[in-house]
Amino acid sequence: MAPAPTLDSDISRIFAHYKNDMLAIRHLHETDENPREVVREITDATDSLIIRLILDLAQKRLNMDDLPGHILLLAQGGYGRRELHPQSDIDLLFLYSKSLDGKEQELIKEFYRTLYDMGFKVGHTCRSCREAIDPAVDPHSQTAMWESRFLAGDWRLFEKFKTDLWHSLRRGRKEHIRRKIAEREERINRFGQTINITEPNIKESLGGLRDYHFGLWLGSLNKCQTMNLVHLMRSHLIDDQRMSRVRDAITFLWRLRNDLHFTTKKEQDVLAMPLQHETSLRLGYQDRRGRLAEEEMMRDYFQHATTLSNFAKHMINKCSPAPFFSHFRIKARKPLAEGFFMRDNRIHIPPDLHFFEHNPQRLITAFIHAAEQKTILSEEAATAVRDNLELVDQAFLHDKDSAALLRKFFSLPFSVENAIQEMRKTGLWECLFPEWRGIANLVRYDLVHRYTVDEHSFLCLYHLEHLFEDTMKYAAERSLLWRDCKDKDALRLAVLCHDIGKGRNGDHSLIGARLADDIARRMRLPERKRKQLVFLIAHHLLMSQTAQRRDLSDSQTAGDFSDAFESIDDLDMMYLLTYVDMRSVSPESMTEWKNNLLWQLYLAARELFVSDSPDEKVLGDHILTQKEKIIAKLTPEYDHRLIQEHLDYLPPSYLLNQSIDNIRQHLKALQRHEAGKAVIDIYPHIDPSCLEIVLVTKDKVGLFNRICTAVMLENFSIEEARLNTRSDGIVANNIVIRETLGEKRIDKSRQLLLQERLHKILTLEGKLPRIPKSPGQSQLGRSSFEKRVKIFNDISAKYNILEIRCADRRGLLQDLTSILSEMKMNIYFARIITEGNRVTDVFYIADAAGEKIQDEQALSELKTSIDAVLELDENHG
Repeated sequence: MAPAPTLDSDISRIFAHYKNDMLAIRHLHETDENPREVVREITDATDSLIIRLILDLAQKRLNMDDLPGHILLLAQGGYGRRELHPQSDIDLLFLYSKSLDGKEQELIKEFYRTLYDMGFKVGHTCRSCREAIDPAVDPHSQTAMWESRFLAGDWRLFEKFKTDLWHSLRRGRKEHIRRKIAEREERINRFGQTINITEPNIKESLGGLRDYHFGLWLGSLNKCQTMNLVHLMRSHLIDDQRMSRVRDAITFLWRLRNDLHFTTKKEQDVLAMPLQHETSLRLGYQDRRGRLAEEEMMRDYFQHATTLSNFAKHMINKCSPAPFFSHFRIKARKPLAEGFFMRDNRIHIPPDLHFFEHNPQRLITAFIHAAEQKTILSEEAATAVRDNLELVDQAFLHDKDSAALLRKFFSLPFSVENAIQEMRKTGLWECLFPEWRGIANLVRYDLVHRYTVDEHSFLCLYHLEHLFEDTMKYAAERSLLWRDCKDKDALRLAVLCHDIGKGRNGDHSLIGARLADDIARRMRLPERKRKQLVFLIAHHLLMSQTAQRRDLSDSQTAGDFSDAFESIDDLDMMYLLTYVDMRSVSPESMTEWKNNLLWQLYLAARELFVSDSPDEKVLGDHILTQKEKIIAKLTPEYDHRLIQEHLDYLPPSYLLNQSIDNIRQHLKALQRHEAGKAVIDIYPHIDPSCLEIVLVTKDKVGLFNRICTAVMLENFSIEEARLNTRSDGIVANNIVIRETLGEKRIDKSRQLLLQERLHKILTLEGKLPRIPKSPGQSQLGRSSFEKRVKIFNDISAKYNILEIRCADRRGLLQDLTSILSEMKMNIYFARIITEGNRVTDVFYIADAAGEKIQDEQALSELKTSIDAVLELDENHG
């Protein structure tokens, strides 16, 4: 904040004093002072400025030492709670008990103008006392007034106002509580249903500061007076343990928010990834045990956010008004095994303080009942579980009865996902599976995953248990595979534990397999299921990598893949595990194209199991059937000879993996293709910020490099590319591009400019123009994701396979393809896969004559050149 030159000398001195106070407070923050003291000091410094300013203006404009007796100046919101952060808005309220005259109105206007001139963000309101307590006042204003704090004016008028306000609120108390609960639901819908996201808003996201405020608001409405945590405890709305946990959480979030505000010099409440590394170092975190400092910080954040989310839910249970007739309704009670019973559609326990101590295995039985009855535990039952977690010791974990109950739980024929979420909330899940603690609230900076590792794993289970609700293609087939799965327990455990090895040094798949083996032995799983579980976790990346990076028309691909499995049941389980894993990376991670690749690989491998025919014949029959279907579908639209010729010129992978719509687009372009001229069509995409380019032209070395250059010069990025080279040298390519200027829709004029640029670059002689680096290109911060460049010479008989995994950036694809172009290497098949900020580029390459590259020196130089480009990116990151 900088003072405006219009401030007079007295006000300038007031503001200078405030700035000196803030410098001292920042020093307190940097020397690790308790953040509670920091926010109080900021509040006190602001109080001093506000009060001195209003009194100075009252003296000058009204010739009075204080505000007139009928005017009050109050602090509201976070400022009213004495919880002001460095860049927070200052919420102020002027109240008056009788009409303001002209001088008084001008005083208030000048007061606010001066604050704006000083650079403050001020939330301001001016209303009569009668208007303020009117029930018709909007709910947000009412909430702010509950927390209002006296700054200047007549104290007796303030006391009367607060008394009248609470008296008014008392009459509609239940409705206010319902409204507040509805507001929270709306907020969660806006900011996300889960705590475990990589860039949370520490104020508004689930488990953020707003959940803390919400809990206080409900308590205040419940008791009709302004409450803090101590008041909630004394009113028996929370116990001292919960109060202590919430205080620790608030202390952490306040320190974090103070740091973001001080560092960015703005009201920065989103914990953005580029900020997380430096923030973690300032908060005292360090890299350790294979984890980045920022990953450690985020882990603590999620633990504290969980505490605040649970606090909000607890206050809802304590303060929600029951329906009027519920007091007169006879509450039916349904007895369950082991002393449990159902009432009000909740699992209850008898009023026995030692209920779980008498039989600790009841801790598991409670959740078996929850899954069987499709419900959750009552609040008192969940609290009793939390209070008895110490019973889950090593003897409990290795007890045969505990193992039998866990086997029963994971084998249940209906969904266990809700019951596992309940286990997680009570803390029982980590006690039963201590191996899980390594991934609890763990963020991995791999540039792809939207959620923490544990949240991703739970989301995988959700998608598995809800396959019948899936909207993607082949959903019915997947649902049947899950329904008929004979080893639901092994698959559920594999889905939950496939990433359990992350956050440790080494290959997370192999580490996870070892940890899962320990779990399986502890649960006394049959030997067959134990081996099945270990295999699925050790190889859980095999199917996705094969589907997305290999030519599926090559019989060797399906053959090598199917050789990894001992039975068709293992293949079915691997397919389901792979699908839900890919589906749960982020909401946009699974596209229909990836879905189709996965399904085609699954079908090809499955046919090798069920057929006695040689591999080549099985695949050949499948390709022939697919070809006949395509011809029958498109013959009414296109000349039969054109279709037949086009399909004959292309490899079998084209028939297996291209949709009918894409083939139709290619045929439409081929009808207009002339020698020496490219046909470029542009189609809309399901995402309005994307387009799909269909390009038919004669192939030549460096063609894809030219396409990349043209696309990026027009401010687009390539999201996905399917390059198809016919045996006659014609290419039929589909390239999905994304707009990079921030526009939500791409107008026709930009599409025409793109077409013109493509035509120009494709015919341009000489050196291509370079892609200018965007001046505003953001840095992603550090990453636990490791780049990789590999060249495979034994996977394909005809081509060398170049595989590159790295962080994405503007112009990357042009740089990579330029290297191939300069070395006279041609691309015959490619997969360009963009996932978040990470790309996987797979090129099937050959020399200029179309022959497989045998020159080891040339291949070594290719890898060295690509490594150098990626190394340069890292050094400039």
